Amino acid sequence: MQDRIPSFEGMKAWMQAGRRRQPEDLARAWSVAGRALKSAEAPAEVELLKRGFRIRLQALSIPGALVRARVLPLQGLVLLDPEGMADLSGRLARRGLPGPARERILAHELFHVLEPACPEPLAELAAHLFAGALLNLRDFPGAIDLPDAVWEARPAETR
Repeated sequence: MQDRIPSFEGMKAWMQAGRRRQPEDLARAWSVAGRALKSAEAPAEVELLKRGFRIRLQALSIPGALVRARVLPLQGLVLLDPEGMADLSGRLARRGLPGPARERILAHELFHVLEPACPEPLAELAAHLFAGALLNLRDFPGAIDLPDAVWEARPAETR
């Protein structure tokens, strides 16, 4: 990881919109994400395959809950939900952000493969930080799930 922490568009808005976070959570999550970055290279799909994981499309979403992917470590499997990928592709297009959705999702899941013991309160934040840094994104991957109205109304300091 670089010596400086990247500034991601939308990170502050995502952190404010989510569950309460402690001031030290960001530093702790970057520490775990940085450790994972030292042991991985893009593209995430190649990295997962090198580590013996198979990637399979499978419906995961249930009514009222969109799921993009799931890692089954004991089976060496990453499941990708086609509906979840389509949703992410649409959100990326509406916001003018680079894709492809599949690579973003796999980068996030790669973090969970590399750091399965990451403490639950930090796991999603660290996975988003990892994916953003691995893919050299300007936007914070977790912010893509903010409602369009929240994304568009972000104050300048949250970008």
